[in-house]
Amino acid sequence: MKRLLSMIESRFLAEIKITIKLMLICLSLAVADCNQRKDVRIFKAYYPFGALRKFGKIKGDSMVIDTMMTFWPNKKIQEIRVYDTNGVLNGCSYYFYPNGERQYVVCYKDDEPIGYGYEYYPNGNMKSKAYRLSTQVGNTYHYTIDGNIDTFSFFDFSTNILIEKHYTGQKLIRQAYKSYFLDTILPSSGREYLNLGFIVAKPPYE
Repeated sequence: MKRLLSMIESRFLAEIKITIKLMLICLSLAVADCNQRKDVRIFKAYYPFGALRKFGKIKGDSMVIDTMMTFWPNKKIQEIRVYDTNGVLNGCSYYFYPNGERQYVVCYKDDEPIGYGYEYYPNGNMKSKAYRLSTQVGNTYHYTIDGNIDTFSFFDFSTNILIEKHYTGQKLIRQAYKSYFLDTILPSSGREYLNLGFIVAKPPYE
């Protein structure tokens, strides 16, 4: 009987020790999470006349995280930028004219622009569309203020223009091609090439 009681007591004490350890771990995690949240604060900046100029979240002394918004003096949004928890641009950033119309849309991954970036005229029509993989590469389009295409350019990985076409009233009036790539072709890029006395890349960006 005593032996049985001793075994029950030992098992009970062991379970208590495990429970205490788990409680201590949970407590330490809660404290760490609390400290981390205390390290994050709302950031606000104002114009001299009192209107809000910037609004977002700051981690530590000056690291911007989450979403930071900038405003024009007339209180319309000027800029929206999206950051991850490490203060790195990840997501699409938006820029606006003072009248509230979009001016730029640029998407970022790990602080580098990626994919198509868009520029707009104040009337809302598209002004340009350019593809980027850190730097400008592939297709770039420029448009007139009434929405017609003005120029088309194709860049290699060193931002050299390989193809350039100019339009007037949607009619092609001039075009130029480079005779070769000035860049090393990436074997894993999956790009196709057409040889017509010169090499033209067909990027899968569209």
